[in-house]
Amino acid sequence: MQTRPINPSTAAGTSTRLVNPNTAEAAGFRCDLCAATFTAYDAYLDHCNSRLHQRNLGTPTVERVDDVERIRARLQLLRERKAKKTDVNEVTKDMEERLAQQKKEEEERRRQKYDRKKNKAPQAGDQEEDEEAKLMSSILGISSFK
Repeated sequence: MQTRPINPSTAAGTSTRLVNPNTAEAAGFRCDLCAATFTAYDAYLDHCNSRLHQRNLGTPTVERVDDVERIRARLQLLRERKAKKTDVNEVTKDMEERLAQQKKEEEERRRQKYDRKKNKAPQAGDQEEDEEAKLMSSILGISSFK
């Protein structure tokens, strides 16, 4: 039971956490404006959004009644939003195309790397090896050593 007068302007948005001095555990949450106690925070939040609490705060709780035209306009807006959303199949197709393109580019890079290695100009060490191979083939009487 509330023993002091309630001033809604100062009590708005405030809560009191009750503590049991014997166990040092929280007993719940209290709304001083409505003189209500709740054991769970979710229940306290639901209460804060309830009509009873809003009425005690002095907030008007009049619900807007939509007419047919407003409902039709809202449905049309929702249809347009749905039409703008990308289809899952389009996203999948786009991803497959990008993966195929990436695979093509990777194969092209590998082919270019292979061609560079293959067409690499012979270095000085390679010329010495060629001369040694010619010398060995002439000594052994073989026409081609490679």
